[in-house]
Amino acid sequence: MTKAAYIQGLLGIAFALALGTLLLACAAPVRAFAADSVSFDMPVYQTIEGLPADESYTVTYTLEPLDPSYPMPTDDASYQFAIADNDVFVAPTIEYRAVRIYEYRLTVTTAASEQPDIALDTTYYKIRNNVVRFDQPGGLEMQTVYENSNGYKEESLAFAHTYSPSKPPEPPVDPHDPDDPADPLDPHDPGASGGQGGGSNVFGAGFPITGDDVLELALLFSLVALLSLFFIIVGRKLRRRKDESEGGVT
Repeated sequence: MTKAAYIQGLLGIAFALALGTLLLACAAPVRAFAADSVSFDMPVYQTIEGLPADESYTVTYTLEPLDPSYPMPTDDASYQFAIADNDVFVAPTIEYRAVRIYEYRLTVTTAASEQPDIALDTTYYKIRNNVVRFDQPGGLEMQTVYENSNGYKEESLAFAHTYSPSKPPEPPVDPHDPDDPADPLDPHDPGASGGQGGGSNVFGAGFPITGDDVLELALLFSLVALLSLFFIIVGRKLRRRKDESEGGVT
């Protein structure tokens, strides 16, 4: 064997070993790093419709496991977080290492009295993470389902609140303060008829004259005038008869 052939044979062997090593390296991650856990990241979307640019509101939420043994973002039995204005919040990652169905409940926990200008979305969600065995040995995969409080499936966890400013409280009503300052029915109004500093009428102080009273007063005056005229006429006739009778006697 010549020296050149010997060197060529060595190069061929080296190339074959290098190629085999590369193929093993490519196949190794599939076997050695098959997923033995799956992660759950929970994005929560919040919108406040009609929110003015100069206003800012924060709404709090609570995530609770339906079974205390289910993993949580923290070591607490329930996990609370807050979202301000129109924003998205992503909870800390939850790791699952066992085949099982994990269920949670997500609700709004801000009281309406804490945000009087916001009509809160009272929707709550049920989160179901179904962890199953993957095709590869030791591997896991997960299917997540969001279900709203009406039992319908949703693509995301979204809450839509509405800005609804509360009306200012009505000022207290003063029983001595009339709705209309010129109201003559108010006995405490100095300018009212019959009040302090005001005039009086034929019905006495403190009694206002209305349209009906004016009509009745006119009828009364007419009746008095007719009666007066009647008595004057009758009196004149009686006096004339008396004078005539006295003249006839003399």
